[in-house]
Amino acid sequence: MKSFWDRMAGIYDLYELVNRRVNRQIEEITAENIRKGDIVLDCAAGTGMLTFAAARNAKCVLCTDLSREMLIIAKKKARSRGVFNVKFALRDIFALKDRDGCFDRVMAGNVLHLLPDSDKAAKELIRVTKKGGKILLPTYVSEDNIVSRIAVGVIKIFGFDPSREYSFETYRAFIERIVGENGCEGYEIILAKGLVPAAYAIITK
Repeated sequence: MKSFWDRMAGIYDLYELVNRRVNRQIEEITAENIRKGDIVLDCAAGTGMLTFAAARNAKCVLCTDLSREMLIIAKKKARSRGVFNVKFALRDIFALKDRDGCFDRVMAGNVLHLLPDSDKAAKELIRVTKKGGKILLPTYVSEDNIVSRIAVGVIKIFGFDPSREYSFETYRAFIERIVGENGCEGYEIILAKGLVPAAYAIITK
């Protein structure tokens, strides 16, 4: 039986277009935080928005998701764009198969607010990041407006109820706590403004 995200894969990129202004900012911030030669892990990558932004500079990006259908679309994009420094694998963000500290950059975009245990996921992302490396966590944040309410309503219609909604301030508080509890050096948060804004957290391990 296909999962919710398998069923959504075929229309997933429509939201990228609808929220284009914010997503282009997310892509640029991602690319700016990837150095030449970096080994990068993208978790819950969907159809690869962050993956392909990182691939501009990275030595290699491992694009992972729990949805096989999402990864099929991401692979097709890689072929059509001539991107050859990306690999693909099914992975569970809560139980990564990688050893401690093996990636220069670890990313998880627009997923923490959808998870039943975002603390556990964040801890796992930090675990596989090298000391001094960065964890890149852009997350859409809610505003009390009609657009945000419609967005949440649509995904509920398709059978998925998000675990939580972050505002910019509640997301900042979450990141600050995660940084402190996991012994990271620090963080910054950038607000990407647009139709549905995103808070882009950059944690230094």
